[in-house]
Amino acid sequence: MLREPFSYLPSNESPFTSSLRSATVAEYEVARDAHPEYSTGFNDPNFLKTVARAEGGSFEVFKWNTFESKGILPAIVVRNHKAGTVNNVPIRYIGPIVDDPKTLPTTLKYLGSALATKLIYFNRASFTPALNELDLPQFTEKGFQTYDFTTCVLPLDDLSPEGLPMTTKPDLRRKIRQAKNAGLMVEDATEEDIKVTLPRLMKYAYNRSGEEVPYAAKLPSELWNSMHDKPNVRMVAARMGSETMAVLVALADKDTIYSMWYARSYDNPDLDNFVILESTIGHVAHEAAAAGITKYDLGGGTAGIVNFKQRIGAEVQNFPVINYTHPFGQKVKTLANFANKLSSLNAHIHGRQ
Repeated sequence: MLREPFSYLPSNESPFTSSLRSATVAEYEVARDAHPEYSTGFNDPNFLKTVARAEGGSFEVFKWNTFESKGILPAIVVRNHKAGTVNNVPIRYIGPIVDDPKTLPTTLKYLGSALATKLIYFNRASFTPALNELDLPQFTEKGFQTYDFTTCVLPLDDLSPEGLPMTTKPDLRRKIRQAKNAGLMVEDATEEDIKVTLPRLMKYAYNRSGEEVPYAAKLPSELWNSMHDKPNVRMVAARMGSETMAVLVALADKDTIYSMWYARSYDNPDLDNFVILESTIGHVAHEAAAAGITKYDLGGGTAGIVNFKQRIGAEVQNFPVINYTHPFGQKVKTLANFANKLSSLNAHIHGRQ
């Protein structure tokens, strides 16, 4: 049963109390339970703390109550000589929780100003597909940068033995069986898979597209150390003999499992590149369905990746991402860069003494 939304705010609290205040993780969990449309595997406080630690920042929770809205904000705060950003990480569905989504344009504007008093000049808010009906032009009018991102959701209510929807083409399912007969095996990932192999595979995948890996270098190791044994976290690896062909990490919440990473090797010419991913995703989908989970959020990607996910039965859904940079943001960044140079110069001078 859902608990009372924002019960941490006394009923007699004055709406004039508009200052942003610290909240507890327990208060955040109350809001998550009351508003499942905002809650995903990526909103697990343990996960958010892990991401913050890997980014060299901190996980904080803020609450507010104004005339326009009241709510709570999970915040991955990363500072550079006191100037900071909130939730500026490449992970979807991290943003504020409010009673009424119609108040979000005003709420995010308020948060931008309130966070600025804490020298936080940039705030990123990403919402689930359940909130895709937000009127993005309203945000643009208030000075936000808005984006319509794509994710792919695999229904798990009618799966084949290969872990893919029964509507998937028989030829794809046959290839998975052939790969399994050839020796491809999906099993629990090891510490080395997550800490060593996964970063290597991700680097290769991003570099093939001319991009840098957007995640903090420490994140795979931090995630293993803090969460590999949690019941809502799944880490698996696909192998041919002793060779690791793919690594997948996913987090579950309520009726959905969410893909964090999957990266594959291109080193085995005997296997269809996509069969490796199909086999790994199918394995996790089959496990999740057996545990009562009904959806697998696979994330988005390039047009080619989205097309691949559609081929295995996923449905494309959109979700909004809204960024806000405070007007003084550029000045703060300039001062922070100057402070960095000054700090480096001081270290250099002291090092020569």
